[in-house]
Amino acid sequence: MTTDSPTSPPDVEQTDHVPSIDAGTIDRLNLEAALRDFETANARVVDLTSRLTLQHEELLRTRHELTMTQIRAADVDEVRAQLAHALHERDLARAEVDVYRLSRSYRIGFKITRLLRKVMP
Repeated sequence: MTTDSPTSPPDVEQTDHVPSIDAGTIDRLNLEAALRDFETANARVVDLTSRLTLQHEELLRTRHELTMTQIRAADVDEVRAQLAHALHERDLARAEVDVYRLSRSYRIGFKITRLLRKVMP
């Protein structure tokens, strides 16, 4: 027997009823979910933008280092070419001096200079 009193628990037949949710509540829940999704997406965009900016700065530094290395390498190549030219010029001058030293007039001049040094101290 069931008695309907204000303090009595509801019957089993009454608990099968599903409470209805009004459209305003559904809209509010959808809005909250959309705001959470937006905040998550916004945080990802901020993070990706920050990482992209850091990567771009690193790329610029690396390009600058590459340019400076290329300039130094070009300078080294230029110095090497200048050094090779100077060594070649020196070798030509030495060869020319050797030709003069082997000449008869040089040997005579050298002997005269030696005799003059002996006579005039």
